[in-house]
Amino acid sequence: MSQAVEADDRSDELDVTTDEDAAVSILTNGDPIRSLVQLLSPVAEEFRVRLDGDGLHTRAVDPANVGLIDFTAHAQGFEQFDVTEPTTFGLSLSAFKNAVSWARKRGGDGDPVAIDIYDDPARMRVRVTRPDQEITRVTEWFGVDPEKIREEPNMPDLSLPGRADPGVKAFNQAVKAIDSNHEEAYVTRDGSTFVLGSQDGGDTTPDDDEDDPQDAVMFTNCAWDETGDGEPCSTLFSLDYLTDIAASIKRGKSDRLLVKWGDEFPAKFEVEHDDWGFEATYMLAPRIQNDE
Repeated sequence: MSQAVEADDRSDELDVTTDEDAAVSILTNGDPIRSLVQLLSPVAEEFRVRLDGDGLHTRAVDPANVGLIDFTAHAQGFEQFDVTEPTTFGLSLSAFKNAVSWARKRGGDGDPVAIDIYDDPARMRVRVTRPDQEITRVTEWFGVDPEKIREEPNMPDLSLPGRADPGVKAFNQAVKAIDSNHEEAYVTRDGSTFVLGSQDGGDTTPDDDEDDPQDAVMFTNCAWDETGDGEPCSTLFSLDYLTDIAASIKRGKSDRLLVKWGDEFPAKFEVEHDDWGFEATYMLAPRIQNDE
């Protein structure tokens, strides 16, 4: 016959703690860590993650060399971020997502999550606790050899005079709207209006000819030219990549978005989250138009 245990007699601990023997120990919560996964997801599956006293850093490019991400999560954005010495860890994003997705986003920042990274052998342990259910899941796996992950790309220094700061949610909705009927989209501006559109033939500027079908979303009062010369520039992108990036920016709960572009140059999409200390720059290569 079983016997009930009084609450005061329980000895099991539900407190989320890290391991003192780990090379890196992080305490966070379900909402920020799952948002971090969302921000990384449109570019690559494996990342060389560098961890030091300033935080977590990684840079990766997709297999087709079309999309790139440069990401930093600052140490002060975590509940705890302890690094005994700078460490590089080969992260499988799918394994990490599987572990941290068990943390719910309910109540504030969500369920508590403890992350320990060990260096010999290289492995990661994720501990997720659901306090209201009095359960904990512990997941541990070996890291990917960083030397077998594609080398981190350089972030080119580009002159991108076009600027716009549309709302994160509005930008995602605009990209989804254009993606519903088109394969490519251009960005440009008309005065202080930021324009995201698509046009037959792959043109990258709005056309006043009513016989030339087009589809565009206009964001008023959010665009400018960084050089001050007032000449608009434009560039064309594949919506396959832009749609994934826009969705990840929204799901990652970014506070701000800054778009930078030039004439047939790669565009940059820079996002930030103040409370969680996330900073990410996506760079997307353009579709080059053929002169006829």
